[in-house]
Amino acid sequence: MKPFDDTELRELLLCYEVSGPSPELVDRTKRLMREEVLQPTVEPVAQEKWVFILVAMAIAMSLCLFYMFTVGTILRFVLPSYLLDFLRHTLYALTAAGGSLLAWTLMMLFFKHICIRRAENGFGHA
Repeated sequence: MKPFDDTELRELLLCYEVSGPSPELVDRTKRLMREEVLQPTVEPVAQEKWVFILVAMAIAMSLCLFYMFTVGTILRFVLPSYLLDFLRHTLYALTAAGGSLLAWTLMMLFFKHICIRRAENGFGHA
């Protein structure tokens, strides 16, 4: 295979010069971004969706935990002893995954509402 020589490409790219954005464009972009930040992004209906999602995830996680621990208890009596460690670690991993998913949802809900309040109060922009 022939090695690629990039000297021609470098010479070609050195012929081009790109200037920065104009001050008018920067000012216009900042103004538009401030207007977008000040617009309300979450309606009361959307807030109810978050509460519904949080409650549904909590119920689903509790049902999954109930299922895992009941099936896990039954499997302890059925499985051979060398598979019990695998079962125990699997139950811990699934519980941790569900807990982290629930925590992630709570954090997203919390930070989304804080960012909206900051934008409505006029904080966070220059």
